[in-house]
Amino acid sequence: MNKTKKPLTQKVADTNSKLSKTVSAHAKKPLSSKKEKKPIMPCECSYDSIALRAYFISERRRELGWDGNEQTDWLEAEKQLLAEAGVK
Repeated sequence: MNKTKKPLTQKVADTNSKLSKTVSAHAKKPLSSKKEKKPIMPCECSYDSIALRAYFISERRRELGWDGNEQTDWLEAEKQLLAEAGVK
């Protein structure tokens, strides 16, 4: 069993050829007509909006002397914004 090794350029060319065939096959498939899923995080729940809400929650929490930390403030902010957006 004396296999001759292919040069690296030939291996790359073979891999590119296989990849092109795979991409072409998948590109020809029609798009599914299924209903589009709702995004998990609507645009109202951007990082900045969550951060801002968490900031105000933490200020209020400190003002009232309630226990908590940054993580609980962040989770509460996400929860509030998702509820306002109508996402369960």
